[in-house]
Amino acid sequence: MKKDVAILTKYYKNYNYGGMLQGYALHKTISNMGYSCDIISYDVGCNKNPVYGSLLEQCKQYGLLSAIEKVSEKAVGKCSFFIKGTLNGRRKLFDEFEAEAGTDTRYYDDSCLNELPDEYKVFVSGSDQIWNPNAVRLLYLQNFVSEHERKISYAASIGRDSFSDIEADKLIPFIKDFGHISVREETAKKVLEHYISDPITVVLDPTMLIPRDTWADVASEQIVKEKYALYYSFSDCLEVRRRTANFCRKHGLKQVMIPFAKQEFNINDNIEDCLRLDNVGPREFLSAIKNADFVFTDSFHGAVFSIIFNKQFAVFERNKSGHVSMNSRLYDLLDTFGLRERLVQFNDNTKLHLKLINYSNVNAILEKRKAESLEFLSNSIKNGIDSAEGI
Repeated sequence: MKKDVAILTKYYKNYNYGGMLQGYALHKTISNMGYSCDIISYDVGCNKNPVYGSLLEQCKQYGLLSAIEKVSEKAVGKCSFFIKGTLNGRRKLFDEFEAEAGTDTRYYDDSCLNELPDEYKVFVSGSDQIWNPNAVRLLYLQNFVSEHERKISYAASIGRDSFSDIEADKLIPFIKDFGHISVREETAKKVLEHYISDPITVVLDPTMLIPRDTWADVASEQIVKEKYALYYSFSDCLEVRRRTANFCRKHGLKQVMIPFAKQEFNINDNIEDCLRLDNVGPREFLSAIKNADFVFTDSFHGAVFSIIFNKQFAVFERNKSGHVSMNSRLYDLLDTFGLRERLVQFNDNTKLHLKLINYSNVNAILEKRKAESLEFLSNSIKNGIDSAEGI
């Protein structure tokens, strides 16, 4: 007998806090609607990118330097026993969390995706950067599903503010075939509307569909007992580190950081007067934000959970250099909640002067957008199941 919903997202073996927590949230949300639901176990690293399937293709689009950086990052991770040893504890915590959250026990790769339509009625792609051309996979494009009403995207992100011609040629034909399209950012909607005439809905990230109290229950016990500011960033910019350190000294806060590390630690992750938390899984990540007095981040989900937990926070803009900017999703998130003033410009070297956030308006926006997002998801799944059952 077919199950109701298959979730197609970056969850299985995804050692990224936002990626794992958004998958957990979408599964919990759909299950709470009364549907049987699985997250499909699919290893991104073992399956080909349909846009840039080779290093040569990536070099042609983004230049040799970009490709070399990606290869060297992987090489450092594989060769460094220090990195492996330090991350083992973190990965164990991720694996334990993943095992609790409803993944399908069977593993799928591109060779057997065509078996999925016989096992599930509806397919939901999302959330996170599943349609980012640098990270997309056939699973997220649902090329194995023939009936478009059974194909749903929820809060899909493209991770950028434009497509190149080759990216559009490879991706748009698949996306056009979805019966129900929603994206996470207004920017993504504008990009896709250039190619697609069907309605495109902007919805909240799945993590924002889960009540704050529920996330508080998922979080681990408090890790740091003293008052602190949390720093979580993808950047290794020394100027940013200096400014956050000065802020902490001025406000009498301990500086605590979670190093971003998939293959390696940033060279500036070892800084004085800062407590570095290495063994941090998804539960500990939530706890670190929940119990912080202030949060500094350039992470989308770092900002999302700061909003969920009603934290005072600042978002550092990422470096705009290079072919693709990752800032659009941060801009859109802050604009949605009227919090653009929390953005610290990349080249702004002035002191941090941040007013307190009045969360009464922010929470009202969150509840309104949550209701709209849940309505889209519920209606899309119902229509998809009706189509699958021939109703």
